[in-house]
Amino acid sequence: MFYIIIKYMNRKLLFSFLAFIIFMILLNFIFTNKEGTGSGSGMGARSPANNSSANPPAKSQGNKGGKCFSGDSTIYLEGNITKQMKDAAIGDKILSYSMRENKFVYSPIVAIPHGTNNIISVFMEIQTSSDKKLKLTPDHLVPIMKSTGTTFDIISAKDISLGDTIISVDGKETVTAVSNFDSEGIYTVVTLEEFIVVNNIVASPYALFHFLGHLYYSIHKFLYKVNPGIVKHQIFGELNKQTEQFYSKTVEIYNNL
Repeated sequence: MFYIIIKYMNRKLLFSFLAFIIFMILLNFIFTNKEGTGSGSGMGARSPANNSSANPPAKSQGNKGGKCFSGDSTIYLEGNITKQMKDAAIGDKILSYSMRENKFVYSPIVAIPHGTNNIISVFMEIQTSSDKKLKLTPDHLVPIMKSTGTTFDIISAKDISLGDTIISVDGKETVTAVSNFDSEGIYTVVTLEEFIVVNNIVASPYALFHFLGHLYYSIHKFLYKVNPGIVKHQIFGELNKQTEQFYSKTVEIYNNL
């Protein structure tokens, strides 16, 4: 029975499943070995990813491989409060988008993949018909509406063309301009919802492969639902640094399949 399932599974789907299983084993191993070795931070301690004093900016001159949003991108909290993405914190409830329910909701941040950094990367600026602007790296993903107007594709920013339709807080909008530039700092956030709102535009939190990122961060979402303090804990922050490396390597291998 198991052989039949393997035989007919899509090769990339099978790889993703196996990578997730390995990740779960790695997660359990690291957490077991690190438990009790923290530096005394309580359960509500902020993750090292959000502690600039604990993590000085990562420097990477000439690295054009970042895959995220610019640090000055705007996210929206409840109560008409805005933040730059570089200042986001685990637990912040930010404006997100539910494709299932086709509505905007506020959803808590469960993961911040990159700490404070000045990584130099190529960015693209996507401008819409109402002059909304979104700055993100070429491989970062954005949902665009298909010609039918009822379904959507998730494509890389570099594949967006003039005339494509994106989703904004004001409804569907047409892309009117696309430009490239270099800048410092790459950031993204992951919420319980699948999509986030950045600069009033709906975007994926991930680059290259949306479903692979969604699969990887499902563990963060699960743990946040169990107890938000888990993903805020210093031990989990240290663990996450190591598993992020595993995830990045997984994406690289998957991309070459």
